[in-house]
This record gives sequence, structure tokens and C-alpha cells, in this order.
Amino acid sequence: MKFIRESKNLTQQSVSEGILSRSNYQKAEHGEVMPSFDRFAAIVSKLNITFDEFIFVRNDYKPTEKQMLLYQYAEFRTSSQENKIEKLISECDEYLSKKADQLIFDIRACLEGILLAEKEHDFSHARLKVHYIWERLSKSEQLYWNDILLLRNIIFIFELESAIHITKQLLKQLERYKYLYDTKNMAVSLRINMGTICLMNDRYDLALPYFEEAIPLARKARLYFSYCMVLLKKGITLQLMNNGQNDGIDFIQKALNISQALGDQELYESLEKELAHYEMTFHC
Repeated sequence: MKFIRESKNLTQQSVSEGILSRSNYQKAEHGEVMPSFDRFAAIVSKLNITFDEFIFVRNDYKPTEKQMLLYQYAEFRTSSQENKIEKLISECDEYLSKKADQLIFDIRACLEGILLAEKEHDFSHARLKVHYIWERLSKSEQLYWNDILLLRNIIFIFELESAIHITKQLLKQLERYKYLYDTKNMAVSLRINMGTICLMNDRYDLALPYFEEAIPLARKARLYFSYCMVLLKKGITLQLMNNGQNDGIDFIQKALNISQALGDQELYESLEKELAHYEMTFHC
């Protein structure tokens, strides 16, 4: 508190006014008294920073170990990134060896489920890994940001109709958070994930609208990785819907062209891997 206040050239009187007496505020800065939550919130507001920034600055401008794991999980983009998934699982194991943490335990389970689904192309073992998460969350009256973050990547555990219903709930809840977080990536990911589930269930008619909704959202948000992936998935869907009559070739080719133009080899390889899964081959 003292470091932030002095760096902003604020006096103790100006920060404490209407919240605490100056003497009690001085004691708070020295750790001699602990303000109530309401008073602390008012002080943070007077300092013109957010709680997250306060914690970040307090940690010497570094994320905590838990924040870093959450950040990496939130940035996770595709199940084909097997090496990254395995590395993050190891980092979760290291963290959990030092302290018990339900959220990190859940993230680890989600990553393991995603990895199993990718390697086996069979959701039965993956569902066993993560089903307990929904068992717990389904009893909650309210879903919060980290709940949405968890569920985004494990929609595959549900039967198709349930997955569609839950995705609608998540998208509606996500709308509430748009002024607190940058929800664009999450909104695109949820649609891509749900469309992929429909695709894997051979429900091309249901998959296509999810991909078509995601394309302009990804383009507007400049999420080029997601944009290329959803173009590809739309192309694959059209090919499968129309028995390979080339309706989707333009979308597939566009995704490959963009990835090459960007020089993103990881993205290009992810696209090719997706095509290989559906036994389709295209080259720029």
C-alpha cells in the first residue's frame, strides 16, 4: 500500500480520507492493523488500481505460481498441442506436491482428459477423468469465471444434447463477464469446441452454425489461430456434409494459406493434423 501510494505521489490523508483515520491508515501500511474488506476495497479504489494488479505489484510485478498455471491453461488453444499439455500437467503436479489446491487439481484433470481424448480419439476414458467436475458444478446455482474456464475444455464429457444446453448456459454467463475480462477468446473457443463435438457425432447440420458464428468473432478479435482452425473445421464440415463435393475446399485452403503467410509452423501442423484425422489432404 505504501509503495503504491508513494509512487503515485499521494498522501496518507488523501488515501485514508472517508475510510480510516490517518493514524489507523498509517498502522495499516505498517501491517499493525488489518482493515475490513470494505475499507480495503475503498483504499484500493483510492489508489486507482484493481485487486489483481495490487496482488501482482505486491508479488514484485510477477504472477504467482498459481496465476501462471491459470494463465497457461486459459491460453490453451488446441488439443493437438500434446507437448504443451504434458508440460503443463507436470507443472501442475509440481505445484500440487507443495500444496493442496482444488482448482489446480481440476485443471490437471481437464488437461489429462483432453490428452486422452486426443490420443485415443475415444471419450470414454477422458470422461472418467473429468466427470467429477461437472458432478460438483452442476449442484451450484451460479457458475463463475474459473468454472467456465474449466467447462470450456471438457464439454466432450456430455451427451450431445446436454452439451448443447450447457454451452448455451456458458455463453449466456460469459456475457456477464465481458466488462471484467476479455471474453472474446472464450466465446470463440466455446463455439469451436461445441461445433467439434457435433462434428464428431456426425451432426454436421448442428456443427456448421457454431463454426459460422465463431468465424466473424475470431476475425474481429484478431484471434488468428482460432480463425484458421475454425475456417478449417467449417471446410471439413462442408466436405463431409456434401460427400466430398469440394464445397469446403476454399475454406480449408484459406486456413492453410493464412497459416503459411503468418509463418506459424505450429498452427500449420495443427491444421494438417486435423485434416489427417478426417483423412483429408491439402497443400498450399
